[in-house]
Formats: sequence, structure tokens, C-alpha cells
Amino acid sequence: HAAGNIWPELGKPLIRVPYVHTFAVYCDFAAPPTLRMRTPMSYLEKKLKAISAFRSQKQISSLIENVRHIGPEEYIRAIEFKLYRPAKYHNQFEEKKAIRMVR
Repeated sequence: HAAGNIWPELGKPLIRVPYVHTFAVYCDFAAPPTLRMRTPMSYLEKKLKAISAFRSQKQISSLIENVRHIGPEEYIRAIEFKLYRPAKYHNQFEEKKAIRMVR
């Protein structure tokens, strides 16, 4: 969205969006991460406090344990970004007509 004129009130659109990244939470990355970020320990405590706000989710304790174990660092993976074009997938779901052989 930052490259389009969707929200003109936010200013001029970017000429080029530099990167799109994925972030692993419960499921691992599809391919190895490309960037590691390290932060002060105080950031880890803030992050754990924010995650614990969702403690009504039964699986949240395993996430908190994972985050606490690795410490104040994050991993992300850059991915190729293309705008979604539904027409690209149309033929994939269309029924193919058989060609009748005549002898």
C-alpha cells in the first residue's frame, strides 16, 4: 500500500517498497530467515508483557516460553513481493475439455 496512492492524506507514495518480510510465531519459516535483530533486555520484558495480554489463548504459554528462551532477538525473512493478480490462477481451476480422438 505504501507504493500506491491509497491514502493520499498520509503523503506521497513510495516510489518502490524495498522489502516485505515474514515473521515466524508458531510455525517455522518456509526457508531460513535472512535477518536477525537484537534488542536490549528491557525490550524483551516489554514484549513478554504484551504477549501475555493474550493469555486467554491456550497455546500462548508455549510462545512465551519460546520467546523467553531465545532472549531479546528476532528473526525475519525477506520475501519476493508481487501484487496479487487473481487472473493468474483462473485457468488452474477451470475444467479442461477432453479432445476426442477420431480414427
